[in-house]
Amino acid sequence: MSSSQPVRVVVLGAGIAGATFVKRLLNLTSQKDCYVTVIELRCVSIMKCASARAVALGEKFAYRVAIPNEDLVPPHRGRVIHQKIKKISSSARTVKLEDGSKVSYDILVCATGALSNSACEPTLKLRNTRDIVKWYKYWNDEIEKVKRVTILGGGVVGTEMAAEIKYHNPSKIVSLISNEHVLIDGGSPAVLPGFNEKLKAKLDKLGVRLYLGQKPINLREKDFRGRCFLSGYRTIETSAAEQVRSDLILLCNGKTLNNKMYPSEWMNRQGQLNVSNTLQLQVNPNVFAIGDINSAKVNKQAYTAIKQAELAATNVKKLMQTKGLKSYAPSNFTVLSLPVGRNKGVTQYGPVVFGDRVTRKWKGEELQISNRWKLYNQEKALIRENEENWVLMSQSMYPASASAGKPAPTYNGSTPYGASDPVPRRNHNQNVQMNHYMNYDNRYGPPINPANYG
Repeated sequence: MSSSQPVRVVVLGAGIAGATFVKRLLNLTSQKDCYVTVIELRCVSIMKCASARAVALGEKFAYRVAIPNEDLVPPHRGRVIHQKIKKISSSARTVKLEDGSKVSYDILVCATGALSNSACEPTLKLRNTRDIVKWYKYWNDEIEKVKRVTILGGGVVGTEMAAEIKYHNPSKIVSLISNEHVLIDGGSPAVLPGFNEKLKAKLDKLGVRLYLGQKPINLREKDFRGRCFLSGYRTIETSAAEQVRSDLILLCNGKTLNNKMYPSEWMNRQGQLNVSNTLQLQVNPNVFAIGDINSAKVNKQAYTAIKQAELAATNVKKLMQTKGLKSYAPSNFTVLSLPVGRNKGVTQYGPVVFGDRVTRKWKGEELQISNRWKLYNQEKALIRENEENWVLMSQSMYPASASAGKPAPTYNGSTPYGASDPVPRRNHNQNVQMNHYMNYDNRYGPPINPANYG
């Protein structure tokens, strides 16, 4: 691939995989080599590994997990577009956006990831900092109201959510029900038995009630009506004849691939993008896929996504230089750290399982937030945790594009999904009583017409 013009590289998604790829590619290339366009629906990128603490603490912490992404690409090297992707044309090499415009590419990198069906991840309808903070504030308020919280589903998300809620709300009765017999299931690379044993012991000591190898028998999927929670007192009966009393049930049942924009011929039966060992699509060598969205047989974690992103950036440069590409070899080296609150937890690094001290320093205290803000070139915008006047931070915390005419969510009913709808709804006439968001609409425009939102 040779041309006198810079190669047009388009990156879909600005999560950990997309952002790592962009930073790596910019470091490997010069302005004359390529022009990078990042297309991301949200004006902020959600730091998923810190989102459980945002659920537990609400607005006191939530602003730290919503990282502005407009500065990911320097202006002289490319741009960041905040729009929904409608369609990708493989033959024309274009990406069609929600406003009808098209972005042409020479090389396309797909990093759209997957969506967690839990309170930890805001719906894609919420696109800016204020909306994201309001989402987490809602869940924190709901937790404050009740005595008993039940998490349905283990894994990293469910386990960490149970731990964070109990740690920061010690008076609450927190239960976790999982049909798996271990908290973190194995895979490739493997999670050691010692990791799960230590993790279970720490959750027991914290006071989280664990019901492993069990599933509810008096709850049906349709009871949730497409949402990630059930509120109101009820007794959950499990397959092991246990009874769990609950006032609030939070669902954590896996991920949904963010793949609706891709041509069907790109995907396998599971909806993943079929990639070769160079992370190129098997049907299109000018398209790469990294992270959760691809078919690589590895645990879908941040560590493996970062490794794939770095290799993809190297291979994109080699493709531009018409050189041979490197192959991706999934590592059998596991890196997994799961805090149990701020001070305790378990970390697996290869064949070794560490305890509280390593986990606290590596992740528990700060959840690697400073490093992640630095990845997005926002380290100067990050303020101290729990600072009361955080709304008065630098204007860069709220990029002008962040609202695009979209207001904070106002809920029509008692939930962030509205009274009966399975998706968020705006209520134009409802007044938002949030001092933290003072002057926001004056800076970024009036609320949008609800008819155009949902």
